[in-house]
Amino acid sequence: MLGAADGGSTLNQVAGDQYNIHMPPPVPSVAVTLRRDTPAFCGREPELQRLFDAALRAAQADQVVAVHAVDGMPGVGKTALATHAGHRLAGHFPDGQLFLDLHGHTEGQLPVEPADALASLLGTIGVAPHFLPTAIEDRSALWRGLLSDKRLLLILDNAVGRAQVEPLLPGAVGCLVIVTSRRRLTALQGVPIPLAHLSPAEAKQMFVRLAPQAAADSAGVLELVGMVGHLPLAIAMLAGLFNGHPTWQTRDLLTRLRAGKNTLKHLRAEDRAMTATFDLSYQSLPVDQQRLLRLLGLHPGEDIDGYAAAALAGVSLGDATEQLEALYNDHLVEEPSYGRYRMHDLVRQYARELVAADPSTEREAALNRLLSYYQSAAALADRYLTRHTRTAPPSLDTNAAVPDINGLSDAADWMQAERSNVVACIQYALAQQQYDRVVGLTDTVASLFRGDGPWNQALTLHTTALGAARATGDRLAEIAVLLDLGVLQWFTGDLAKARASLEQGLTLSRAIGHQLGEANCLAELGAVLQSDAEYEESCAALEEALQIFEGLDDRLGQANALTHLSASFWLMGRHQTAPALLDRALALYRELGQRIGEAVALSDLGAQREGLGDPEGALEALTEALEISRGLHHRRGEANALTRLGSVRHTLGDTPGAMAALETALAIFRELGHRLGQAKALNRMGTVLLDSGRPTEARSSHERALALSHAADSALEEAHSLQGLGRASLALEEPDGHTELRHALTIYHRLGAGEGDQLSAYLADLGEQRAPGEG
Repeated sequence: MLGAADGGSTLNQVAGDQYNIHMPPPVPSVAVTLRRDTPAFCGREPELQRLFDAALRAAQADQVVAVHAVDGMPGVGKTALATHAGHRLAGHFPDGQLFLDLHGHTEGQLPVEPADALASLLGTIGVAPHFLPTAIEDRSALWRGLLSDKRLLLILDNAVGRAQVEPLLPGAVGCLVIVTSRRRLTALQGVPIPLAHLSPAEAKQMFVRLAPQAAADSAGVLELVGMVGHLPLAIAMLAGLFNGHPTWQTRDLLTRLRAGKNTLKHLRAEDRAMTATFDLSYQSLPVDQQRLLRLLGLHPGEDIDGYAAAALAGVSLGDATEQLEALYNDHLVEEPSYGRYRMHDLVRQYARELVAADPSTEREAALNRLLSYYQSAAALADRYLTRHTRTAPPSLDTNAAVPDINGLSDAADWMQAERSNVVACIQYALAQQQYDRVVGLTDTVASLFRGDGPWNQALTLHTTALGAARATGDRLAEIAVLLDLGVLQWFTGDLAKARASLEQGLTLSRAIGHQLGEANCLAELGAVLQSDAEYEESCAALEEALQIFEGLDDRLGQANALTHLSASFWLMGRHQTAPALLDRALALYRELGQRIGEAVALSDLGAQREGLGDPEGALEALTEALEISRGLHHRRGEANALTRLGSVRHTLGDTPGAMAALETALAIFRELGHRLGQAKALNRMGTVLLDSGRPTEARSSHERALALSHAADSALEEAHSLQGLGRASLALEEPDGHTELRHALTIYHRLGAGEGDQLSAYLADLGEQRAPGEG
């Protein structure tokens, strides 16, 4: 300890030797200047454990001074954590526990200069003011010398940066320094401890500790703390407000919070602390960063990258990136993943209140730049993802800086990262009645939703876009939306609506003489007719589409028509003709570098090879289709390939592999809302289960498939379900088996499906094995 026996002699020695002066010994003391611990402190166990481990290491003789930098956004509880840790660690540092506020972000105060901070610290351990050296270097040396053999805990709170902190660090082993800052002090030689928000449970516990009368309403408290982002400072403010109104229930506070923008203002009237933290952070920023922070409040989406920020602010990519990084270092934005930034809800609300005071023309210009950027970048990505030549090619904003999207992988990655932002921009444009924007943005993400879902959200977007296209009177845009809408309705099993949408698009295309729209609608209509088991009509539509595509020299359209036509031929039993059409389609896709189409064709090829008795060849094609689909995040393609792989692996005797593939496919189809896909996966699972000696489970699987087949309006899959049910019933010696099989046979014959002949043969064999009249 800094007692009379050693403290005075140490001070005399250091001061006399280093400064050539003679000083009387100070009045040393064991300094404890920790702030009062907060009784409501909750959680933070991982961070506390790291500090406790550091304290143990600091006790080792060969350990250099341990520095831990706790960083986080305003209100996240940095000071509370450091203070709480200081109290719990006090016993490990008998020579003192010091707390010093450096006022790095304190309203109305300048940050403490290092020389002044050293004066305060030296005074705390007993050095009289008139004995302080003048130069900061001398003060720092004195500070280190006095602590050379001491074990002391030092908390430097609210630091502005490394330059402020470094002169204050002890040089002794056995000391622990905890620095808190809104900035990440990456240049400081120490261990960073980033502090995030409290967990919901911790936040609830804190609120109840501060406002015990709320304990009975657990759900209400959880909602309350969630609405302020689980930030300790905000929770404390809420609890104080709640305690100040004894007649309030939690629902009363919730009502006020739900009022939205007025919430923060209401809280400000009760406690200026939250406003002060945000205001001071904002006021300390350079003008360009202030402007970007305000504009970020306009962003309709959840997060933003440098390109979008550049468009929003109308600055270069380099400037936008630097400004975002600066805001990140000040904890005004977070970086949940590399290069992508987001604001906490409270900061966003603060930014929106600030930007509301900006001229409306500037706000509108910023949002127009942002929407133009998203539409341009999405259109670039869509060029690699689309399955058909666009009826109405999008107009690109050539002034917008866009990322390098030079292939399918780039396109898929960009679309996945920006999906929610584009959707948010569509919703914003709709609210502003910017119908051209609604149509254009929806068109650019149609391919993403087609392959990756969720289809229910896509249906809503395209239905909205259809109304917007009609409101603008843009007939080409209307054709494009009807085409995408019809495809989505087909995927979700609503064949009647799909046909209606595609027929409307076809009629409109013919009315204005737009051949590309006509061919696109015919091709997709052929696919829908195929799903409805109208194979002759399907082939007629597809052959007409193929002829138009050939006349337009649209090779992508030709490949799509050939793929659908091959499937229709196969289902009609034309097993020699179908593969040749598929080979032509596959060659075209590869020439064009159209990887999604290639994956679809390979998946169909695998199914046809299996049907022709070549399971090894089927496995090869399907494995390649699966790899391509996964690489492109094409969920529907992945699920289709897995479903067919399950069947092939079963044929090859790999039952565990078959079930694993089918279960994964089923899960993906469920995510997508693809009822027909689920039915197909369940039917094939039923076959595997039955052949594995599990007829009860097989029957259950086919029953679920039958219900989904009805919902998807697929007569062919209904027949497959009934055939599976019949076989499982017979294995269980149940009397319904024959009825189910004959019902399936009736459907097969009505559809003209080749499976009918196979089932007839099977029933004939069953008849030979049974007594006359049975079944």
